[in-house]
Amino acid sequence: MTEKKLPKPNEVVIGTVKSIVPTGAYVILDEYNGIEAYIHISEVSSTWVHNIRDYIKEKQKAIFKVIDVKDGNIFLSLRRVTSTERKEKMTQWKRNQKGKKLVEIVAQRTGKNFQEIYPTISRLFIENYGDLLSGFEKAANEQAENELEKIGIPRQLIPTIISVARDNIKLPEVHVYGILQLSSNRPNGVNVIKEALINAEKEAKKYSNVKVNIFTLGAPKYRLDVKAQSYKEAEEALSRIVNTTINIIKKSGGTGLFIRIKQSK
Repeated sequence: MTEKKLPKPNEVVIGTVKSIVPTGAYVILDEYNGIEAYIHISEVSSTWVHNIRDYIKEKQKAIFKVIDVKDGNIFLSLRRVTSTERKEKMTQWKRNQKGKKLVEIVAQRTGKNFQEIYPTISRLFIENYGDLLSGFEKAANEQAENELEKIGIPRQLIPTIISVARDNIKLPEVHVYGILQLSSNRPNGVNVIKEALINAEKEAKKYSNVKVNIFTLGAPKYRLDVKAQSYKEAEEALSRIVNTTINIIKKSGGTGLFIRIKQSK
């Protein structure tokens, strides 16, 4: 998130308590170049406040709502922040901090000054993907190079951004699985099944973004697990592996069946 000049009324902000006075507290707004705001004791809680330090303390980071901006003075509230707003803002803040940390690593690896590359990377990632970390999550995917070049990321930074993203971001995985039942009445039936499973593993290796695991549950049952970054990729790989395996078994006079295991919600 790029630094802003002044917050607007009703905006939810994150701040660090600088000092506490009898009538309230002064807060440094972390997202606004450290400008100072004020929260009156009446805006700390919806109930009567005997001691403000029971609610906030110096150096504490908290989520506030801007209730007024007048002549450069910013007035805040704690009691008007809903639990949903607090949760969403904290998630946003943590994502932004992680994104900033990744830009710092990019700067270190490229020998660039952080302040030189941060405005460009943050602006382009926020404009195209919603927030800074989402841009790095995009960079961790396959085919990221063309995507980053298309949105205007400087070419000399792209390989490092991709490398940093893949080193530091674990992309979510989806998991689909089921049971293969394979049988053959031929004298060499064991070899037929073995060949079918070997070919299934060869088919699985065609998918760079898909992890496949096949293991026996005791003949004739074999567990097939597929993990990928999207259900589309997982389902496509699962379907091709199952079809390859069963076709080989059937061509050899055997029988094959795949039983999908439904995932619990």
